[in-house]
Amino acid sequence: MNQGIKTSFIALMFIGIMWAGASLYVVPQGYSSILLRLGKLELKDNGEVANFGPGLHYKTPILNAVRIFDTKLQTLDIKSSRIVTKEKKDVMVDYYVKWRISNLSDYYKRTSGNTFTAENLLEQFLNTSIRAEFGKRTIADVVSGERDDVMDLLKKSADKSATDLGIEVIDVRIKGIDLPSTTSSAIY
Repeated sequence: MNQGIKTSFIALMFIGIMWAGASLYVVPQGYSSILLRLGKLELKDNGEVANFGPGLHYKTPILNAVRIFDTKLQTLDIKSSRIVTKEKKDVMVDYYVKWRISNLSDYYKRTSGNTFTAENLLEQFLNTSIRAEFGKRTIADVVSGERDDVMDLLKKSADKSATDLGIEVIDVRIKGIDLPSTTSSAIY
């Protein structure tokens, strides 16, 4: 009899540990999480999406899944792209963007929580904006004093577009403006 109680107790302890392991999850510092109930965003009583900051949290096993997102500042380095100026001259522009997730539910809905998709969409917004801004300026304007104005306009434009994605654009910086060999020979 005593042996049967001991075995039952060990089995219950094992089941309890397994349930706790499946129920508890940790969100690291600099990350946030959302709960999905059977694939759909779980809502709080007030109708808002339930998101959780760093710490130890509980979920219902089997019914709930957790998606954890990096909410720290991230950098998207955009390689050279050929852009035409007002003078119809080509320039190669290297730039980068500092961004972070500002609204988890919008970010998840628009990008399925995929960072690659978010960065692709952000890059498309920026490429469109930078082409428009460089198309209004000459090479001399872009290389000299108006460079800071262009970066400010790019930041505002990108931040406005990225808000729909649940992303906040912190900064846009132009690293370098190079002239292709054909444009260099025509200028010099």
